Amino acid sequence: MQREKGVFKPTKLTLVAILLSSMLILMGGAAVAPALNDIKQAFPGDDFLVSLIITLPSLAVAIVGYAVGLAADRFGKVKVLFTALAVFVIAGVVSYFLPSLESILVARFILGIGIAGITSTVTALIAEYYGGVQRVKVLSYQSAAMGIGVLILEFTGGTLAEISWRTPFLVYLIGIPILIMAILSMREPRMSDEDRAEIAEIV
Repeated sequence: MQREKGVFKPTKLTLVAILLSSMLILMGGAAVAPALNDIKQAFPGDDFLVSLIITLPSLAVAIVGYAVGLAADRFGKVKVLFTALAVFVIAGVVSYFLPSLESILVARFILGIGIAGITSTVTALIAEYYGGVQRVKVLSYQSAAMGIGVLILEFTGGTLAEISWRTPFLVYLIGIPILIMAILSMREPRMSDEDRAEIAEIV
């Protein structure tokens, strides 16, 4: 990262961390969807509850999204992003170990809270870090990253589902390197329009 006169300026690593974080936004149910039929066999007679494994993260985003946005404004977008990425990893992976369907559903709802934090903060940070044409370009990169992320994660989840219905939950470990990258390359945005203009070559 680079600092001039105490002002943070995003680097190429910052941009990569933003785009990789964006890949996780649509990952809620995509990663484990290929294992849904196997999960139904593991918990027979609970088809409706099993289906909630896919939909609960999105429901959580809808319920807590506004509150997470307020928290980001109050405590800092970067801090909330770091926390959201950690929640994403922990709540996503823990279902691999949980014994009951009910406990898995609780974890999936918490996963949705993490995704809500990522969604709220990543887009806000793009608006803060970049201006003008650069902002438009990064937003287009973000849209592409989200689409590519779904394809990659569905393929990976499907591959892991051939091993066991639990193994697709390990896909959420992808959040660990992204969190490390974000910690190394992101700080709370404090930039003027002139600062943003100077980073055009990064984008």
